[in-house]
Amino acid sequence: MQTISRKLKYACCWLVTCGLCLSGGCFGDVGFLGLQDYQRDLLVSGLAAAALLNGGAGGEPQPGAPGERGADGAQGDPGPAGADGPQGIPGEPGEPGPAGEPGPAGPEGPEGPAGPTGPRGAPGEDGPAGADGPSFFDIFIDDFFTTYLDPSSGLVVEIVKIEEPSIGSLINPDTGERAAIAYRVAIPQGYVAGDDVTMRLFFYRPPEAVDGCFVFKLDAKRLRDGEAVTDYGETIWLRMDDVSKETVRSSTLDALLGQAVPGGITGFFVDIPINSDIALNDAIPLEVADLLAFEIVAARAANRGPICHDNADYELLGVEFFESGDGTAAPSGVTVLREAPEECCAVTE
Repeated sequence: MQTISRKLKYACCWLVTCGLCLSGGCFGDVGFLGLQDYQRDLLVSGLAAAALLNGGAGGEPQPGAPGERGADGAQGDPGPAGADGPQGIPGEPGEPGPAGEPGPAGPEGPEGPAGPTGPRGAPGEDGPAGADGPSFFDIFIDDFFTTYLDPSSGLVVEIVKIEEPSIGSLINPDTGERAAIAYRVAIPQGYVAGDDVTMRLFFYRPPEAVDGCFVFKLDAKRLRDGEAVTDYGETIWLRMDDVSKETVRSSTLDALLGQAVPGGITGFFVDIPINSDIALNDAIPLEVADLLAFEIVAARAANRGPICHDNADYELLGVEFFESGDGTAAPSGVTVLREAPEECCAVTE
C-alpha cells in the first residue's frame, strides 16, 4: 500500500508538472496556446490532480486544514490629500470667556459741544436769615430862616421866601454885620447813641474867580423835652477850602433851579461832624428827640477885623443830616477853627 501511494503521488506530481509545462510551453516548440488554452489546461490538470489526491476518480473532495495567517506586510506610504470638501454648517457659539484685564486709558478726546440747557431745578431751602445790619437815619432840610429890616417893627423872623438864602448877601446897615441863615433838625427815632452824625451843606455859586477867603461861623442850640433851650457845644469857625470853590460846574443845578447863569453854576458841598471832637461837639451826647437849631453867618477876623468874605454869592440849597458808624465822620471841604482867625486867609490856626 505504501508503494502504491508513493507511485500515485509521483504520478500526480508529474501530471501536474506536465500540465503546467504543457500549458506553459515547457516541451519543444509547442507555441503559445492563448489564454483560453491556458485556462483549460490549468483547469483539467488541476481537476486530475485533485482527483488523485482525494483517492482517485469518483471520490468526494476533502477540505484541507487551514494554513497559518501570514504576517501583515509593512504599511504603505499615505496617498496624496484629497480636495477640500464643502464648508460645514457653523456650530453654536461657545460660552464667552472671562473678561481680560482692562488696557491702559487712551488719550483724552476733544471736548464735545455743549449740550442743551437742562430744566431749572427746584428752588433750594431758604438759609437762616442773617443778622440785621445797622439802620442809619438820613434827613434832608430845605426850610431856612433869616432876618430882614422893617423900620416900623424892627427885626422880624420869618420863613425865607422863594429865593434861596445866600450867606453874606444881606448886611445890617446899623451893625455892618452880614445876615445869618438858620435851620433846625430833630434826631429821629432809631438813632443809636454814640453813632456819628454829619451835617452836609449844599452850596452853589457863580463860577468866576474871586479873591480872598470865605470863613463862616457856626453856632448850635438844643431843645430837649421838659428843658429850656441851651447851647450845643461851642462856636466854631469854618474856612471854605479852595478845592470846594473850584468844584466842576454842574449844569444839572441850572435845570433844577430853573435858571441859567452865564458861564454855568458851580455846585459843591461841605461836611461837618456835629457830635465829634474833630468839629462840633457837646459834653452831653445826642439822644433821640433832641431838637437842634443851627446858625451860619459870614465871620469877621479876630479883634473886629474885616469880614472874611470873597464877595461871591454862596447860596444854600439844602442841608442833609446822616448817621454813620462810630468814628467814621470827618470834615470835608472846610478847615475847622476853634476861634476867629487873625487873618482870613491865614494858613496856620
